[in-house]
Amino acid sequence: MSTAALQFGFKPGVGCEDAIFTVNKLIDYFSLNGSTVNLCALDLSKAFDRIDHSALFCKLMDRDIPKEIVFLLHGWYSKSFTTVKWGDAYSKKVKISTGVRQGGILSPLLFAVFVDDVLRKLSKSNLGCFMNGICFNAVMYADDLLLLSISVHDLQLLVDICVAEFDKLGLDINEKKSACLRISPRFKAVTTEVCINKSRIVWGSEIRYLGVNILAGSRFNLNLQPSKQKFFGAVNNIFGKVGLRTSAELLVSLLSSFCVPIMLYGLVSVTLNNHIVKSLDSVWCQALGKIFGTYAKTILNECQFYCGILPLSHRLNLNKINFYSKLRLFTNIHTIICLRMVGQSEYDFLTAKYSVTTFDNRVAIKKKIFANFEESIS
Repeated sequence: MSTAALQFGFKPGVGCEDAIFTVNKLIDYFSLNGSTVNLCALDLSKAFDRIDHSALFCKLMDRDIPKEIVFLLHGWYSKSFTTVKWGDAYSKKVKISTGVRQGGILSPLLFAVFVDDVLRKLSKSNLGCFMNGICFNAVMYADDLLLLSISVHDLQLLVDICVAEFDKLGLDINEKKSACLRISPRFKAVTTEVCINKSRIVWGSEIRYLGVNILAGSRFNLNLQPSKQKFFGAVNNIFGKVGLRTSAELLVSLLSSFCVPIMLYGLVSVTLNNHIVKSLDSVWCQALGKIFGTYAKTILNECQFYCGILPLSHRLNLNKINFYSKLRLFTNIHTIICLRMVGQSEYDFLTAKYSVTTFDNRVAIKKKIFANFEESIS
């Protein structure tokens, strides 16, 4: 069962980072051309628990799903009950009349089908952002929906479409958890309000989308402080349980495997300037300094080399090259356009820096980057 191209959730080989990449490159495209991008993140209230079964089955039949499968799902969901346990006592059975089963293999796909008409209606509206003639007015991952528009007027119309369509589906938008944000050289300019059923959506300085914190500003930027705090929390947990007297090689391996991915989450999808990369590397070196008893950069680089670990900047570049290599084989038309129009230059720069070719696999790419690191410290 295929869903709209701008629904990135529950598709093989697609993750949050692909959605973040599409948002980032779209905003970069307009920012570089001096245009404003207005974003609105809509929060759905208990979306998975409020799916109407009858409406869901109708949508499945509209997609020509075999009636045997629809009957099977109908029988499955019509016999769903729950009870409340208190000590050794159980309440009476209560029939579950809405929602999809948590943890079910089919549940994510059923939800994507249920809300798919919203994305299709938005795409046909001819409102919001367009790049290369293709509509980019909404990016969705599961129930996380982000609307994008150059004009605030169009953004309000997009919100109105979402309100009307979600109302038909029996889903509510939580206006208190929804937020708007502007990215452009004029991001501080006073603008008109965007409303949901006459309730005003706040224009904020930061919105959280798919685990990253997007900041209002002249260019696309992320607030990395929460990631750094989570990184230090994970580092302290490991030090607290393992202790600093453990083998340095083991500690470095644990931090590299379990802590660094927390700090680097989502960063392969965005373009980072040297100042931000250096700040991330400084955080990593602070953790290493506790292990090796020094904060001298040259010594820490040698320690990482002999532990077989790449410095954070090289590791981030390795992740980016692998990510871009995957995108080059991607079939999503929106992501392909973003790659060709905006992202190709960064990929070309990284591959030239490490002499990587399109024929290199992940192992070969890592060897070339490690060789570059070895050359830099020799």
